Amino acid sequence: ASEKASEKASEKASEAPSGSSEAPLLRPWDLYKRAIDVDLLGPMRRDARIPETVLEQTKRVFLALPPRLQARILLAAIEHPHARGEATPEEQAQVVRDLLSAGGVVAVKLAQMIAEDPRVPLHYRTLLGSLRDENEPMSAPEMWHALPATIRRRIPMLGRCLGTGS
Repeated sequence: ASEKASEKASEKASEAPSGSSEAPLLRPWDLYKRAIDVDLLGPMRRDARIPETVLEQTKRVFLALPPRLQARILLAAIEHPHARGEATPEEQAQVVRDLLSAGGVVAVKLAQMIAEDPRVPLHYRTLLGSLRDENEPMSAPEMWHALPATIRRRIPMLGRCLGTGS
């Protein structure tokens, strides 16, 4: 409810004065929301087979991610060659997979969950499901520092990497 109130206040504040020919001033939050809708959700929205409810769920999950992950994913979306313009359904699915892959382990887990949703088109489920086995491995130091100190103290040494899936 507070997000809706803040959005309405932001919309009113960004409107141009009546009689003015100037474009409305866009605030950073408005630009951020536009980037999410155009660059992040745009590739999925172009595919009419993806229900709006799935897109809204994806947006809510994205906004719940830590800001650093949001920034990494959104930057990958803005730079992706197929994120805007015409793309085949397979290219659109590849964009979604690449964006989720850019988000690290949390986003990869989200991709794996989306891959099991029967409301999502089959080619998306197949491509996103491939992240179970084909995601980028974490380096040993990166993985080590991702563990809480209380757990690291109990691990005498790291073994070899056995896989990158969940």
